[in-house]
Amino acid sequence: MAADISKPGDISQRGGMEIPLPEEHFRKLGIASRPTFWRWEAQGLRILRVNNRRFIYPSDLTEFLEKKDQEANAKG
Repeated sequence: MAADISKPGDISQRGGMEIPLPEEHFRKLGIASRPTFWRWEAQGLRILRVNNRRFIYPSDLTEFLEKKDQEANAKG
């Protein structure tokens, strides 16, 4: 089951256009730590860099985590 990683009332989607959220947003939600995001980026998670800040599309993170979950289930 996919987890909803955006809060109710979040402005990550407006008018059908998704807005990337700061990596810090996801860290505050307890999804992962900074080193984990660095490792996930090396494993294929798309992270945007703007003015030394890192942003992630919620849909990209959801897709990445679902893919990792499927890989883990296939191995075990």
